[in-house]
Amino acid sequence: MIQSIILISLALIFSTIGTAYLIRNRDKYVIDLTEKILISLYLFIEAIYFVFFNLSFITFFPFHVVKIFWKISLLLRVFKVSLLSSTHVYVLFKTRFKYFPFFIYGFLGGIIASFLILGEDPFNILIYQGNYLFIINNSLFYNLILIFNSLVIIIGILAQLKGSKNISFENIANLFTIILSLQLLNIFLYTLFLAFPSSYLRFLYSIMFLSFLGVAVFITIKEFELFVVVTNKIYNFVIFHRSGVLLFSYDFEENKEIEESLLKGSILIGINHILSNFINKKSKLNLIKMKERDIFFEYDNEYGYAILLIASHRNNIIDKAVHLFMKDFSQINKQILNKINEEAQLIDVSQFKNSKKIIKKYFKPFLS
Repeated sequence: MIQSIILISLALIFSTIGTAYLIRNRDKYVIDLTEKILISLYLFIEAIYFVFFNLSFITFFPFHVVKIFWKISLLLRVFKVSLLSSTHVYVLFKTRFKYFPFFIYGFLGGIIASFLILGEDPFNILIYQGNYLFIINNSLFYNLILIFNSLVIIIGILAQLKGSKNISFENIANLFTIILSLQLLNIFLYTLFLAFPSSYLRFLYSIMFLSFLGVAVFITIKEFELFVVVTNKIYNFVIFHRSGVLLFSYDFEENKEIEESLLKGSILIGINHILSNFINKKSKLNLIKMKERDIFFEYDNEYGYAILLIASHRNNIIDKAVHLFMKDFSQINKQILNKINEEAQLIDVSQFKNSKKIIKKYFKPFLS
């Protein structure tokens, strides 16, 4: 009993730390509110699953209560594993294959849930060494769990092998591999525990689970920004004045400011034409889609400048980062910009060197 309480307490502490940090530092993460809620929900579900899993073995509770605890833990486990595995595939792939895990896990999960909710209990309960143990007595139910776990392992490995080439940076790919390895080891130990229930295997599985949860919390606090990127990549970030003058240019691949924009010749002329013709109009060109690049424009009519950003593909994360950048850039340089616009004087672009700090503030995940 004491062992279970200690394990439960550790899981709740890890989950609370991760969720509290995410909420407290919500402005640090350039992600949508929905994504923050999903991350917090996942950490919460992981902890609640582990709570019910360990409560199921405490003999302080009567048989009919621990049956409910055990069934809840089984259902929550199917849901959380399905969610993590499906998200893994969804993030790495752009083809229709990314939707496949949602359907296959939903189908198997529905059958498993039907067994637990509508059918007779597919397990027996006995007391061994002062703890409850659950012995599965329905081979069909165990085979369903085995098929589910095997599919998660196979899909996870194949997705990592095939999809790792789509990951933007090597350190992100390595982090994905670590997470996947811990998850697959947890699945293997859990499957082994169901087949050969013992206090030793339960404790070993619990330690591995806490290790996985600890890594998830560590990533949330220290390395979360890596997951903002994954398969996206920014190549160039350019700030133009409405007169067509280049104020600042940053090369994300070289990870440095460049004195002369990489956009030269006819491309630069075309961009200047776009800016001069659209910056003061309500209908503006915001996106040029190319085969492997998106050229994204954002305008500030009040201060007379525009952002040009070249990325693998435009998404809400980049949109939000650009808007946050422009808010800071306008606030810091408003006097300089107003003076340039009112007096039509020569532009000293060295005054906009501060842009590099703002880029590192909001685009840190995209820096190689």
